[in-house]
Amino acid sequence: MKEQRWYIRYKIEGRANLKPEGKKSGAIKTNLIDISYKGFAAYANEQIAGGTEVCFWLITKLWDEPIIGRGKVKYAQEIKRDEQTIFRLGIEFVEIDKKILQSIINYIVQDMCAAVKKRAT
Repeated sequence: MKEQRWYIRYKIEGRANLKPEGKKSGAIKTNLIDISYKGFAAYANEQIAGGTEVCFWLITKLWDEPIIGRGKVKYAQEIKRDEQTIFRLGIEFVEIDKKILQSIINYIVQDMCAAVKKRAT
């Protein structure tokens, strides 16, 4: 299968609260897996159909306040873990502050480089 990714994915710790378009009740709380310049992936206990637009709030220790934006669910992969079902969601950015996103990715890369240098010494 041909690789479809255009951007490198970086592991990231944090949460993402997702509010699907048209959903009346509260946001779906997820755990972040990775982030790229194009979008992010997260684990959720609820499925959101592909193509659904969502508002999101990304919460990570790499940024002082939530990063708010809009995205589109590109995929929702069902995963069985023991007796529990979770969903890996891929969210493509539709609207996000690109300067904040670039700052976060730069911080992750700098942290990775520092870790490599530390191991080499």
